[in-house]
Amino acid sequence: MFTNELLDRDLLTFDPRGQLYGYPPVYYPAAADFEDASIIHLSAGESFPVSLTPSRREYYLVKVNVMNAALGAGYNATVGLQGHRGPGYSLGYDQNESTIQGMLPNGNYTVELVDFGEMAPREN
Repeated sequence: MFTNELLDRDLLTFDPRGQLYGYPPVYYPAAADFEDASIIHLSAGESFPVSLTPSRREYYLVKVNVMNAALGAGYNATVGLQGHRGPGYSLGYDQNESTIQGMLPNGNYTVELVDFGEMAPREN
């Protein structure tokens, strides 16, 4: 069980020139990443109480240049914290700038790219 990240876009406290904040993913039970999260075993009709507590953290702009990007191709970026794969963090591809970009909190990340689009192989 986990939460996705969420940038703090509260219009009452947002300062366009100030530090950006967000809520990184939280994994049950207080695990550092998806790989360390516990498995919850349930049978039909059972329930399991879970409490997740997101914490507000500073977020920073991230830009990764994609060298030799194929025209018309898009990219799907998978982001892993500390080299561990799993859901939670995301970055997007900007075709105009040939960059993977977005916001992430302080940490060490691995970004993997998979191309798709006009240049990708198609099934008939």
